[in-house]
Amino acid sequence: MQDLVMTIEECAMALKVSVKDVEALIYNHELQVKSICGKSRISVVALEEYINGFSSNSLLEIKRTVDEIASHIVRKIDVKITLKEILAQVLEFKRLSLSSNSFDWELGVAKHIEHHLGDYYIDEILPKDIQAFYNQVSVKEDQSRISRRFMIEIRQLLKHCFTYAVDNRYILSSPMTSSIIMPKVDDPDPHKRFMSYEEVSQLLNCVQGSVRYFTLCKLLVMSGLRIGEALGLYWDDIDVQHHRIHVRRAVVCDYYYIDGKKHERYIIGKTKTKWSRRSIPIPHEAILLLQEWRLHVAMDQKWTQRIQQKGNEHLVFPNQHGNLMNYSTLQDHFKKYLRAHGAGQLHASFHRLRHSFGSFLLEQGEELVVVSRLLGHKNIRITADIYVTVTEKLKEDCISRNVEVWQRLNQISLSQDAS
Repeated sequence: MQDLVMTIEECAMALKVSVKDVEALIYNHELQVKSICGKSRISVVALEEYINGFSSNSLLEIKRTVDEIASHIVRKIDVKITLKEILAQVLEFKRLSLSSNSFDWELGVAKHIEHHLGDYYIDEILPKDIQAFYNQVSVKEDQSRISRRFMIEIRQLLKHCFTYAVDNRYILSSPMTSSIIMPKVDDPDPHKRFMSYEEVSQLLNCVQGSVRYFTLCKLLVMSGLRIGEALGLYWDDIDVQHHRIHVRRAVVCDYYYIDGKKHERYIIGKTKTKWSRRSIPIPHEAILLLQEWRLHVAMDQKWTQRIQQKGNEHLVFPNQHGNLMNYSTLQDHFKKYLRAHGAGQLHASFHRLRHSFGSFLLEQGEELVVVSRLLGHKNIRITADIYVTVTEKLKEDCISRNVEVWQRLNQISLSQDAS
């Protein structure tokens, strides 16, 4: 019999005992255990050798059960299936758990995998095939490198596919081994993620002629909101008394297909993650800013009528037609406005303003965990990765601030008797 494996749970089912009993069995009899795709799996051969050491009827019955499971594994492995088919199954599960925007990104990642490895049979893919795919996909047509984020997404989706294949007995083990090396990728300049005080000041001076851009830019840099979260705000989300913004939803891009053609629309949807639903304290200046914006909208009677006709009086930032604002179009118009007013060199974006909020707080000595919560990040590691240059500067400043301590310590010299 080939060296088949089963999970501890399957072994417990075969032996009709608890998982803890199987773990004790492994420990006491030193049965062969393999770690495949992060799960402990027991060698069927080793288990049968253990059972063959006994002759009771009950253990012979257990052996028959083990044989049935093993034969089922063999039958499943004998089924030829391509990576493209596995990918389709994995994506179907992901579609149910991801937003349409995130799922569309996942489809983009999947297309690269399908194009290069899709026609390979899942049990014939070797580490060298994955390495060759990595090396090929990492270089774009213009010879530039793809982003680190995209490369990581490719690796994660591939890993998910092979784990799914192992768990469903299409293969015995994953070819995603430690011998595979991630190729060189494009690491974006961390400084480009946020703007300096001087750049933000230049930007605000530039957009003073547009109430919409001025309000949005200043609000983002004072709150750290994502642009979709800002456009999804209702007036009920603004707590004037306690100076807070409650983030409960966001404007999201919803992709749908008609006759195989991809279309998009902007709708009110869930926040990026559950951690994005949060309450953000804001300064009094931000409250005044929003009140001035509300007055600006109310003074435009035609605009107000369109908003009322669409039933969107609750929206803080409706577009000129009274509907939800499309943040993609908004960003494009924003860039054109900046270029037309001689500020294109700032390379400003709404997302950079959000990150500027975080960098300003960190530079003022705020704790990383607090900034992470305010930004609505899933975990503190994401925040640390984004603001790595800021945190490095803070560490240097910390050492500089304590120069007196180092000078005092420097006055203590080695004893003459030191060996």
